[in-house]
Amino acid sequence: MHDSYGIFKKNQRIEILGKKGFIKHICHEETLVRFEETKISQVFETSYIQEMYCSGELKIINTETLIPTKEMLTDKEYALLEYKRAYVEHLMAHHSGQPTSKSAVNDALQVVPLQINDLNSPSRSTLCRWVKEYQKAGSHIMAFAPRKPGPKRRTRVPYNRLDEIYDALHKYYLCRNPMTLSAIHKDLVVGWKHANISDFPSRSTFYSEVHDYLGDDKIIEAQNGKSAANKHNRQALKKYIVHSILERVEIDSAYINIGLLDDDGNYLGPAILTVAIDVYSRAILGISLEVGRQGESTEHIVDCLRNSILTKPGNETIPEEFRKGWPMCGKPAQIIADAGPGYVSKAFTLLLSILDISRDTTKVRQPWKKPFIERFFGTLRTRLLQTMPGYMSSGRKSEELEPDQTLKRTATLTVNEFKRSLYHFIVNDYHHTPHTGLNGATPFDTWKQNAMVSGITLPEQAHVIRMAYPRLKVVSLDPVKGVQYENLRFNCQELREIFSKLKKRSVKNNPKVELLATHTDMSHVAVVDPETQNLIHVKCTHPKVVPGMTLAETKSFNGVMPTGVTGHITNYIEMTADSVVRKKARDAKERRDKQQARAARNTNKPAKVDELSELMDQRLNDESPSGPYLGSDLSDDNFTGFSKGLWDEE
Repeated sequence: MHDSYGIFKKNQRIEILGKKGFIKHICHEETLVRFEETKISQVFETSYIQEMYCSGELKIINTETLIPTKEMLTDKEYALLEYKRAYVEHLMAHHSGQPTSKSAVNDALQVVPLQINDLNSPSRSTLCRWVKEYQKAGSHIMAFAPRKPGPKRRTRVPYNRLDEIYDALHKYYLCRNPMTLSAIHKDLVVGWKHANISDFPSRSTFYSEVHDYLGDDKIIEAQNGKSAANKHNRQALKKYIVHSILERVEIDSAYINIGLLDDDGNYLGPAILTVAIDVYSRAILGISLEVGRQGESTEHIVDCLRNSILTKPGNETIPEEFRKGWPMCGKPAQIIADAGPGYVSKAFTLLLSILDISRDTTKVRQPWKKPFIERFFGTLRTRLLQTMPGYMSSGRKSEELEPDQTLKRTATLTVNEFKRSLYHFIVNDYHHTPHTGLNGATPFDTWKQNAMVSGITLPEQAHVIRMAYPRLKVVSLDPVKGVQYENLRFNCQELREIFSKLKKRSVKNNPKVELLATHTDMSHVAVVDPETQNLIHVKCTHPKVVPGMTLAETKSFNGVMPTGVTGHITNYIEMTADSVVRKKARDAKERRDKQQARAARNTNKPAKVDELSELMDQRLNDESPSGPYLGSDLSDDNFTGFSKGLWDEE
């Protein structure tokens, strides 16, 4: 038996089935747990241990973190990593009980070199050292990655010679009709000898400097154009192969062109969805939804990463019926994100450094460098969003919409209804649909099978990561009302104890404390204890603020979040039929109100000009002798019968 399996290690304290114990032995098939109170040992299947941990039925009392590695690996470093992986994974797969035994090592040295065509195989002691490093790091492949970047090689070429080399490359090599590197070197040598310069670089040194200075993208773009460089990047990306879950995770945000309402019918705005996907299994690790913003923010990006790493049973923002069916979690080895302001922010970078996660930042306007997350957004629009009322897509015909129709006028769904449909689609639909990129397997089955082999690595002190919010503010601490943030009150017993410690009789004002918050979940904040620097979880005292409610929702206090759908529902059109009925009822009520208001205005309306003219003609043509006298000087017949009293009546 080896000493570790995924996040579980030998002599690790855990709480399982309501009892505390420690792992006495663990291997690929079985795990031996010894309970502390009864002193009785019990054998569990290792896969069952993993499932219990992901569902929240097992808790780890103490754990270890993955060793820190470089943020980015070169091609040589990645090739060396794959080279070590071939030997170690063969030992763990065929000799999981005793991978460092003499027979196991001899078997690996006979089989693996033939498989990878290795002419210079490692020694037995080196192979045993690799296995121990792999086990110590929690059976994670990044144990073979370099921990620190090596010192940069100092060139021996004089700087004035380097300037001449770079100038020649830009002039004769980085162009549409380039010269060969050998011809450029010959011309440079001729010029140096003609100038009686003896300290010029040799041909091999010249090629080394060119290799360090130029990249493939830069050469292809200069010689063949930017479109050719983009095509090369797409083809190179298609050759990228991952070997286990959490090895490569892509994260991105998308603007959802749909207007959302609160439970009272107030318009909140469009939605921005951030999703993290595991490349190996195509499973969705976590999401974050924000309503009312026009662009991505650091908060919902950090929230998405936090939801992806931590287990779902502890996440109150997810409806309870979707937590057990979503076992995807764990700390990724590498995050792939673009250069958006939220992904290069200090808060996101700090969280990656705390978790020891490397990051690869892609260039802007190059979505093919994150093809898997972009493909998921396409699937989401086709299979879910297109069926939702109020969704405005470019595929809809313009004649189906009124010219002045906007997101606000077409808003039908509430935020809770949209979240419920989104969670249902991911957990019950997408994860259990056969995927062409997985040879017909589902993301759920692929994740579950690989998790049993490679294991899942989770960070230490998960509660601290859960409260690592990007917004920091200094607020006053009231002994009765607690702290206030965004017109909401937060209070608990721990805050009262802190107040009694900080309050001084000589000072009239209340003491100040630091508050950490995120606008993606206003149900609680984290307050820093000034003495211990520990984070205290403080809930909101308003009865209508529930877990997962964003700042935009709390402004109108839209009520308690529904408990979610019951049963297995896959027809999203039927799920939103009630919303359409309510939308039509609201529109009909608005039309009736407008008609009643118009009728009320028309009750005592003034006479129209045509009616007044007709009445005047009728009175002027009236030759009755009883008509009023308008004056002795007015003898014109046109004024006969026209009285001042007529104007008073009208």
